[in-house]
Amino acid sequence: MQYQVQGSYDSELTQLQQSIQSKIVHLLTDSGSLVKKALLRHSAGKLCEFFGPLRANEAILSHMITFLNDKTDWDLHAAFFESIVSVARLLGYRSLPILEPLVHQGLSSPEETVVCKTIAAVTSVAERKLFDRNHLVKHVKLIAPFLVHPNIWVRYEAVGFLCCCDHQVDEVDTECFVYPLVKPYFKHPVFQLQNELVVLSAMKESVPRGVLDYLLKQQNLEEIFKCLKRKSEGEKEPIKSHLLPVFRRLQTLGLNEHHEASLLQLKDILLKQTVNKQLFAEQDPQQGPRGVIDCKLLPRVVSRQQKLTYSPPRPQLPLTSSSTSKRYVYPHN
Repeated sequence: MQYQVQGSYDSELTQLQQSIQSKIVHLLTDSGSLVKKALLRHSAGKLCEFFGPLRANEAILSHMITFLNDKTDWDLHAAFFESIVSVARLLGYRSLPILEPLVHQGLSSPEETVVCKTIAAVTSVAERKLFDRNHLVKHVKLIAPFLVHPNIWVRYEAVGFLCCCDHQVDEVDTECFVYPLVKPYFKHPVFQLQNELVVLSAMKESVPRGVLDYLLKQQNLEEIFKCLKRKSEGEKEPIKSHLLPVFRRLQTLGLNEHHEASLLQLKDILLKQTVNKQLFAEQDPQQGPRGVIDCKLLPRVVSRQQKLTYSPPRPQLPLTSSSTSKRYVYPHN
């Protein structure tokens, strides 16, 4: 039996891609986030290979970027940065102008899991040598402040990216461009940035968790940083009266001079995180503070009218014989 193929391979492939694209767009624009997460984590890379570099930008990446507009679902943001590596690998250098603002948005997320996924994605892109020296140095400047972050996983990801950059550039570029950016975060000089254990052992003490969480709750965070900046420059201007309780509380939580310098390095990141937290609260007003559950939002619990009781079976004891009759003998309490 002979089959007659109508049209060329390219035309048939184009028709197939158009047919699949219409179905994929329907899934990418679905109102439920579970469909989007499953598509990102399991099929984004394969779909990009199917569509090719030219059509993948239109069919996949343009819709993926819109997922970051949802400020209420941090897991969707994490899934986005998990899958963006496979998309960037296929698109190559043409994806860098699109990827850079997305990295800025991921690093300023108030959810630390998203920050970890963002740094891991940047590291994976750097390992595939998609960044030139200028892009590497630019991302080192962005990620270096996370070396003093209280979350240990964020610090580990930052160290991993730093070691990856040291492998990508030569020794001269490391000494001239990379090391000066990370030197303030080390207790002593480091000569082996490619060794993660050496970098971890040389890092300064991280900012206490209580200090960071307390600062992120303050409405006048920028004014607090201005006061810390003046203090670091040696100015002896007295602290304003409305900020005195804030600094007393910070000292109680463990803030010292070394932590003040680290906080100034985290200034830009923390200011952006506070803005994103406000946007998150505006989009989801029912969301309360982290670690607090509003019982009014929980479903109503229906209790049974009749109390259920459980009576354990009476143990069987050995039968004893007597002169008159046979009976069970139970021990006395």
